[in-house]
Amino acid sequence: MGLLRSAVQARSTSLGGFGFGFGLAVVGLGFGGLGRLLGGWLFARYDLERKTVTTLDSMRADRSTQYEVGGFMAGLALQVGVRLESPHPWNQGVVER
Repeated sequence: MGLLRSAVQARSTSLGGFGFGFGLAVVGLGFGGLGRLLGGWLFARYDLERKTVTTLDSMRADRSTQYEVGGFMAGLALQVGVRLESPHPWNQGVVER
């Protein structure tokens, strides 16, 4: 088993930025209440500034690592699933006339 070898300094770094996300999910009903779920999402983020974050080695106090954070990130997420539902979930057990 490995040990956690570094720790982030006590103060946190936050970056101003903006981004967007767009998603769509489609359910196709099959037999009974079994449905297929397909979805896709696009997202992007841009940080308005860049900063340097320093981590300290927990084993040796004289060792530290610096990381540049900030920039641009974009991606695509896909979802596949099965949806179970009854024909009338709001009136189960009620007989319609």
